[in-house]
Amino acid sequence: MSLPPRPMYRGDTQKLLLAFDIGTTFSGISYSILDPGKEHVGGDSKIPTVIYYDEGGKPCAIGAETLKEGIEADAEENNWNKAYWFKLHLCPKSKATMTDRNEIPPLPPNKTVIQVFTDYMRYLHRCAKCYISETHGAMLWESLEDEILYALTHPNGWEGSQQASMRSAAIHAGFIPDTTEGRSRISFVTEGEASLRFCLSNGLTINASGKNGSGVLIVDVGGATIDVTAYQKLADDSFEEIAIPNRVIASFFEPSISCIVEAIKLQNRIAHSPIESVFLVGGFSANTWLFEKVQKAIEPLGIGVFRPDNHVWLIDEPEQYPIKCVIRADTSSVKREKVYSIIKDADYYQIDFDIVLIFGPTELKAQIAYLENGVEKRGPATIIYEEDDSDLATSGVEKKAPTTAIHEGDDPAKWSSEHRRLN
Repeated sequence: MSLPPRPMYRGDTQKLLLAFDIGTTFSGISYSILDPGKEHVGGDSKIPTVIYYDEGGKPCAIGAETLKEGIEADAEENNWNKAYWFKLHLCPKSKATMTDRNEIPPLPPNKTVIQVFTDYMRYLHRCAKCYISETHGAMLWESLEDEILYALTHPNGWEGSQQASMRSAAIHAGFIPDTTEGRSRISFVTEGEASLRFCLSNGLTINASGKNGSGVLIVDVGGATIDVTAYQKLADDSFEEIAIPNRVIASFFEPSISCIVEAIKLQNRIAHSPIESVFLVGGFSANTWLFEKVQKAIEPLGIGVFRPDNHVWLIDEPEQYPIKCVIRADTSSVKREKVYSIIKDADYYQIDFDIVLIFGPTELKAQIAYLENGVEKRGPATIIYEEDDSDLATSGVEKKAPTTAIHEGDDPAKWSSEHRRLN
């Protein structure tokens, strides 16, 4: 089963789409010039994901420039600092990677990962401008430059925080202005899905039948990392990522369960006095699945299995959860209502609005919703992640704008199925 022919562009105006694939060791650019009824696609070269900085932190050689003969000798002679594998510094700390974090090369002195990304993305953008201008004419680039659409790839498993960092680098690199409209011109696609589409578009097939539910495993063997992602085909010829089944996850813990059960049985056999009760304590014992598995295995021996009530983790106070992100929005368009406070004997104003969370294929977005003369209106909102907080001053949203915090433990059941509106 291969992909059906891609539908032609049906827009009314000419558009330019630039796609950037920044890999751990190599990177590439592709582009598409969209004309009503047709398109031109180009770009398939790869260049090293490497930057040499001088002692003052200025880029001396980037990408293809680092392949020049004698560059390593120049770097050693002039004490340049080499930035490579820097993409791995963006990986979520909670995600396991093929590379131990202690083995990731350090960033150059006084450089953050966003600054290195910015320098590299600025270079790629400059290369794209030069190539497209020479191939299709400078007038084409100049006429479309202010409305270019950008697609950025990132590994499966990266989250909003990593996307925010990449978008921030794109802004600093001059891709887009730091406005709501500018930010909307950047979209993200997982490397797994991009690889799947590439394979199917170039003649590879999943199987002969192409039935719905057919699965395919993408094994991305990169220069420094290996990523494995599973997808299944849907009825509309699209694909969705397959999550690891609970039974598979549970199998990871089976050895620990078996070890605990066997230890209890051994102690029961060698004990000089009969064992009638087992008290489970410790962090792992708070897991209900673990408790029930041990209980099921041990109670047939006539031994009761218990754990303290206060040992079960149940956090029902939102303040006790770590804040995942905050949402800021300009609410100046929302109607204010004058309210009198009996307690303070004073008037004050209040505004009523909802936060709407839009769960896209790869990116979480937000809006505000409010009523105006009985009709629902929508307004833009910005999601700010912890790592992106230092950029608030340049995010285009004033810090005094109303903020709603989303906690890591918030229950998705509180959100509607359409847009999962936060109550």
